[in-house]
Amino acid sequence: MAYAFTASVAKYRIASRLYYLYTIIETGITAGTDEFTIENLPFRGTILQHKSVLAAGTGNATTVDPELGEATTTKEVFENGAAGAAPVNMNLAKGYSATKLFGRSQANGTVSGANGKVTTTITIVEGAL
Repeated sequence: MAYAFTASVAKYRIASRLYYLYTIIETGITAGTDEFTIENLPFRGTILQHKSVLAAGTGNATTVDPELGEATTTKEVFENGAAGAAPVNMNLAKGYSATKLFGRSQANGTVSGANGKVTTTITIVEGAL
C-alpha cells in the first residue's frame, strides 16, 4: 500500500477567537520521511495541542515520534521528543507564521494494511497567544 493521507478541518469560534481542529489520517507509512501537509491555515497561529495515535494493523511499527515545520524536512514548529504509541502534547503554545505546515509521524517501522494508520489531531487558535 502506497503512502497516502487525508486532512480535514473543523472551525469553532470561542470567545471571539477562531479555533481550528485538524484531523490527519495517514496510511501506508514506510519511512520516517513520509510527509503530510495541512493547508489554508490562518497566516499567524498558535498550536495548542498535537496528538498522534498509531492504530493496529499489519506492519511492524510500534511507535511514532511526530514533528511539524513551516517547510518540508524541518521541525522548527514542533518536535515530540519521546516516541510512543499515542503521544499527546498539550499546552504547547507554539507559534508559526505560514499558510501551510508540513508534518511527519516518523513511525519506527512500516504501517500498512487495511487497518494500519496513524491519526493525528492538531488544535490551532488564530493569532498569537
